[in-house]
Amino acid sequence: MILRRLAAFVPIVIAVSVLIFLALRVVPGDPVTVLTAGSPVGEDVKAQLRREFDLDKPLVAQYFLWAGDAIRGDLGISLKSRVEVTELLGQSFPVTLTLLVGGLILSLLISIPLGVIAALRQGSLLDQAIIGGTLVFLSIPIFTAGILGILVFSFWLDWLPSFGRGDGFGLDRLEHLILPWGVLALALTAAQTNTLRAGMLDVLNRDYILAAEGRGLRRRAVLRHALRTALVPVVTILGVQFGYMIVGTVLVDYVFGLGGIGQLLVDSVNQRDYPVIQAIVVMIAIAFTAATLLVDLVCNWLDPRYGE
Repeated sequence: MILRRLAAFVPIVIAVSVLIFLALRVVPGDPVTVLTAGSPVGEDVKAQLRREFDLDKPLVAQYFLWAGDAIRGDLGISLKSRVEVTELLGQSFPVTLTLLVGGLILSLLISIPLGVIAALRQGSLLDQAIIGGTLVFLSIPIFTAGILGILVFSFWLDWLPSFGRGDGFGLDRLEHLILPWGVLALALTAAQTNTLRAGMLDVLNRDYILAAEGRGLRRRAVLRHALRTALVPVVTILGVQFGYMIVGTVLVDYVFGLGGIGQLLVDSVNQRDYPVIQAIVVMIAIAFTAATLLVDLVCNWLDPRYGE
């Protein structure tokens, strides 16, 4: 399975790059016209800008020129800011990575205890409360959750900052990240909690677990073995959730003004900044493919029978 993932890596990236390249050209709106809007620029200047950015060439030529440069690590220059795309990504990517990893870790810290407790207290009021609560979080759109979080924790309670990413890497930066992490984590928690609960219930009723309990093995040791097996579907669903996590990260980044990839992508779409959009989407495709490969590796480590 892992070898199949590796073999599909390059074709997936190529297909995504072609699709996003064509989609951007189909969308109404000329980037040169957008960039020069409101300025007294003549058609000769616009034609010069199109030649400068290869927009006057056929689509096939434009794609191969861009792809050839991208393979060599040159992602082009932003049409709007005239800054190299690699520099823009270098400034934005660490913010997005911090948001993504922090939200994922927090979601697991919430969902794993809740899933285990719900499985051990199956049918109880606590079990029903956990299931109902996680489903409520799942039903709230992440954009709405972000606004509600700002309203409650920033304006009403005045506990956390509502906008920006803070200064430095100390307490101020952490305070600015707590609320975005929480909003992203709650969006992931419902599926993880219910998947783990179902997995735990299945594993706890298997013969080898019942036999281990019958031989007097301590309850904590039994639960540890059961949890390792039950985590396989949770890790698997993380691969499915990764696409949602990326969309959620973009929205959370934009709502809280963190200055990451999400904000850069939204601004670039509004400005028809082709090189930046293409680079971000291809980077997301690479990250998604790499994440599914990582999921397979972790699942194989948790349960060697995975993929047989």
